[in-house]
Amino acid sequence: MHHDRIRGQWKEIKGHARENWGRMTGNKNDIEQGQRERHAGKLQRRHGAYQDEAQEQIRELQSRY
Repeated sequence: MHHDRIRGQWKEIKGHARENWGRMTGNKNDIEQGQRERHAGKLQRRHGAYQDEAQEQIRELQSRY
């Protein structure tokens, strides 16, 4: 698994936890920061998945030729 995907998943988990903590404590700042971190993690995870797919396609083409 690509490192970007792992880091992205970790950011999503941390962001979700921070968002929930903000909801429990009533801290709007933590809620917003958690949402931002969660969305950034989602983007990073998807970017890593796209990189993995691209590398696999390159390997397939190289093996054909």
